[in-house]
Amino acid sequence: MQVYLVPLFWAVIIFPIIAVILTMPYLVYNYRKFGSTIWFKVFIVFSFIYYLLNVYFLVILPLPNSEEILLYANKTMIQLKPFNFINDFYRETSFNISDISTYLPSFTARITLITFFNLIMFMPLGIYLRYYFRIKFAMAFVISLGLSLFLEVTQLTGIYGIYPYAYRLFDVDDLMINTLGSVIGYAITPLITFMLPPREILDEKAYRNGEKVPLTRRFVAFGIDTALILVSSIIASLFTFFFNSFMNCYVGAIIIFTIVLPLKNKENTLGQKFMKFKMENIHLATLVIRNIILYFILIPLPFYIFILFANLIGGNFMTAILYFGLIMVGIYLLMLGVSDRISGFLESITKIKIVNNLN
Repeated sequence: MQVYLVPLFWAVIIFPIIAVILTMPYLVYNYRKFGSTIWFKVFIVFSFIYYLLNVYFLVILPLPNSEEILLYANKTMIQLKPFNFINDFYRETSFNISDISTYLPSFTARITLITFFNLIMFMPLGIYLRYYFRIKFAMAFVISLGLSLFLEVTQLTGIYGIYPYAYRLFDVDDLMINTLGSVIGYAITPLITFMLPPREILDEKAYRNGEKVPLTRRFVAFGIDTALILVSSIIASLFTFFFNSFMNCYVGAIIIFTIVLPLKNKENTLGQKFMKFKMENIHLATLVIRNIILYFILIPLPFYIFILFANLIGGNFMTAILYFGLIMVGIYLLMLGVSDRISGFLESITKIKIVNNLN
């Protein structure tokens, strides 16, 4: 059991890092294609990533140390005889078809459990491929066989040369059993997902929700603009003599990216253009008000809150970080809950209307 717990433990540790890296690209993809994000789709996609991570770690972990890997130097770590697991089953168990007393010990033996595990490990793959990705059976079969082959080659090559010797067996039976497991999962998908909404319904709902630009989509565009502003400010402060301070460069970049460019194309900032929505009723005065709220109040707000808590608790840095984190999580959840009101409030102050531009 410990052999399986180690890979699962590391999957839990590594997955949040991968999720953080992939969240922004996935949100950008959904907002550009559908105009909104359905959180059930997010859950399905990231659960699929978590599943693949578990499969990979179950195959390569635990890793051998420098002394253990030498034990595999003269061993043959490849098995190309199909259905050899049947011979292993009879060799390692006392199974006798005419003796019912041998059934339970044989079917709970290590060789049986490993074979069964390899079968069920790939069943979710077939379910994901059919339900969410809407892949036809032939292509799903190829993908399943390809993934299994990738895992077996990873073992055979010692994780592609990281180790001088293979420390896991390349077994053609694993290819067959893993692929069979995915095929079974593909076949039983309707029995498991009949209560879940079809992919087409989820996409239709995303298009429908995308008719109105959600706050999170605006945040992504805002983040792109902010990144452009900060990068431009840093470069300008390092390589120019006219702007002799970062703050001067920061203000100059805000003016260029959020006032000059929108007024020039009469629609949007670069971030908004990338996220496929635009502003209406834009004028110099309204853009100035909008930028003061966004770049001199909202962006520095976390810093203001942190300084406030640091002063209130007497300069205890770690305690300030703890309270700051809790407060920011609360603010984030609150903003998600009242996103429509926040959007309406900003539009009422700036008189700028945000509209879709998916075409």
